[in-house]
Amino acid sequence: MGTATREPQLNNQIPQCSNSPKHSAGIVPSTDSTGGAHQKDIHPITLPADNLSAHAHDSNITSASTGRDLQSPDTNTPASLHEAALLDNLSQVVEGLEGCEGLRDIVEQVESGKVAEIRARYGPAEGRRGTADAAWPRFRNIVSKRERLYRILKEEFSGDKERFFSFFSVPSVTKKRKRPQDEPVAPEERFRSFRKIVEAAPWCEADVLAERQKEQYYGADGEFSSSLWGERWGSMNSWEVW
Repeated sequence: MGTATREPQLNNQIPQCSNSPKHSAGIVPSTDSTGGAHQKDIHPITLPADNLSAHAHDSNITSASTGRDLQSPDTNTPASLHEAALLDNLSQVVEGLEGCEGLRDIVEQVESGKVAEIRARYGPAEGRRGTADAAWPRFRNIVSKRERLYRILKEEFSGDKERFFSFFSVPSVTKKRKRPQDEPVAPEERFRSFRKIVEAAPWCEADVLAERQKEQYYGADGEFSSSLWGERWGSMNSWEVW
């Protein structure tokens, strides 16, 4: 679902989804009955002209020292249009990422490479501090939270998506049939909020660490015993223990 963010052209056109709010190309969510996301057709639109540029030539300023008329700066230059289109494109990227909140959508965003692409383009390497693009503050939380969620999938659940989605699913009630002869309605797939999962991760880690420090998991040599831990928790990961 991810494609590289395209540099805005000097003709002031950027990709736009038809009949929908602004989104970056390739990450526009279209949710079907199963909660999946699909890509929509992309059409170019023309950005509205800068209100200030319409009056760029309407007023002159007279220099007190030379008596010459100083023309107001023209904001309708290729450089200013390029900058305006770039800012608008960044807004579309943000809206496109934030428009997907479901666990399956977030995992798909990461695996598509879109999240990594944004970090590579605007931010420092994952887990490092360094010089970042001026636009990085707009992406920092969006990108880092998705990376943390995916890290839980890979490290705690060993990449087992079925186990991951099952653990964070919310029980749903099957809707009753209006008439006895009607087919039963399948329950809607629901998950815990991915933001709450990410925010709870430090608490999970701290509580499991405290559990591991209990005396019952240490052998006669005073060292932590994986076998004693296994006797109590088996192959459960930190989230399942928590």
